[in-house]
Amino acid sequence: MRSNWQPKRIEHRALDILAAIGKIRRYVDGTTRPQFLEDEKTQDAVTRQILVLAQACDKIAAIEGKAGSPLPNRLEARHPEIPMARNS
Repeated sequence: MRSNWQPKRIEHRALDILAAIGKIRRYVDGTTRPQFLEDEKTQDAVTRQILVLAQACDKIAAIEGKAGSPLPNRLEARHPEIPMARNS
């Protein structure tokens, strides 16, 4: 059986993650917690980027799973310091 695994697909998702982090930083730069809690638009923008992060992480896990990557080689195993949701 031929594998569909493509490193570039994972790299693209990683770039999505980095872009989302950059946007969140820009959105909250110079904003205090009370200001953030009063600014519904910024909250919505940050929430949207958190969703982008979550979706990119899910896609990475799905790509690795479909490719049949051995468990020790998967992102979750290589970076145990990152808390990841477990779908049970």
